[in-house]
Amino acid sequence: MKADEAVRGFAGLVALGNAWESVDIFHALNVALQRDSIGYESRREGGRNTLAYFAWLRCRELIDAGKGSILPNARKGEALKGMLRRPDFVSNADGMLESAFVKLRAEAEARQAARLAFMMPRLKAGLHPDTDTGFRQGYEEKPAPGLPTQSVPDAYHAWIKWCGRVGMATFIGGIVVLVLLVGGLSRWAGLRDARRRARSEAGGTSVEPIGDSR
Repeated sequence: MKADEAVRGFAGLVALGNAWESVDIFHALNVALQRDSIGYESRREGGRNTLAYFAWLRCRELIDAGKGSILPNARKGEALKGMLRRPDFVSNADGMLESAFVKLRAEAEARQAARLAFMMPRLKAGLHPDTDTGFRQGYEEKPAPGLPTQSVPDAYHAWIKWCGRVGMATFIGGIVVLVLLVGGLSRWAGLRDARRRARSEAGGTSVEPIGDSR
């Protein structure tokens, strides 16, 4: 099976409901997404790893919630999490996606809760969306959460450039501060010596250089 077909199949199982809480399905989706290159440049760094990373995070989320693999004698908990290979892309990109994953999960949960709140009273009343044409009357579908529009590699390289600009600005700023500090100290020393000379001349005495007095 081609990777693109596998992705569509696994995503369809998740959309049906039960696979939403399957560690095995999300692990398989993670692997398939990493191999699905349709719509991407050949050998492009990252590919569909943004979505693959979300699937990987979902696996870990399910394991933390007590879910496991259906494979016999499969490991559990942290041991199972350690067997799930992280999507292979730039290593510093975790922080770029984990916050997005948390936000998207919250939006998805709110969307599902609103959907169930509308459906359950009608289902309990004996209505069904497949047989009652007015079942969905009055329901306003909330838009699905939006995915990040920038790829992980692009976001990572943009972050590297930003860090470079900040580093250069900090370096230049440090030099400017150092120059101003040295200039300020020199001026302060000059003013101090001028005041000493003025006091000396006013008192009719001379100021001997430091270190020449016996």
